[in-house]
Amino acid sequence: MLGPVFLNGSVQSISISNVVYNPPLTGSNTGISRQDLDSIHYYNPPNAKASLPWTFSNEVKRTETTTFTQSTTTTYGFSVNAEVSAELFGVGGKFGDGYSWQNTSTQETSTSTSFEKSVGWGISGELQPGEGITASSFCQQGVGHANYIATVTLRLPDGTVSTYQEPGQFNTVVYTEAEVTVKPDN
Repeated sequence: MLGPVFLNGSVQSISISNVVYNPPLTGSNTGISRQDLDSIHYYNPPNAKASLPWTFSNEVKRTETTTFTQSTTTTYGFSVNAEVSAELFGVGGKFGDGYSWQNTSTQETSTSTSFEKSVGWGISGELQPGEGITASSFCQQGVGHANYIATVTLRLPDGTVSTYQEPGQFNTVVYTEAEVTVKPDN
């Protein structure tokens, strides 16, 4: 399916709206996997005279990205920013045995975004003599792909507006907040 071809110069703006994913990511667990962040072992020897306080905390950076790709933005996107109004997705809370995609909201965004997300955790406790634990932190990474059909609106400097339907490809990489597990030694 081809959009209009403008022989007469530049495009002033591109907007993408009414994005319909096929199939939608919501409810699927495809592309969601556990990412181990850190692990540490604490042990208080049996002959210790006092309890041992411990703290397990840190923060790591992860890059989240979202891209909307279609022929109009590939053709004209180098010279003009395209604005997208679309439903975005994140990894939802644990449900049953795993995690699934959930929609976050409809947002105004650009065709390509990337930013660093801080994923942090902090937990502490106290070990009595002879006790030990292993603390581990992890998060869920979601790598999502979906085809979509959207309404594209092109505006030319002379005021001409062209609106048409066009397919595209949505890609995203997102991370949840960190979780921590603490397992006692045998």
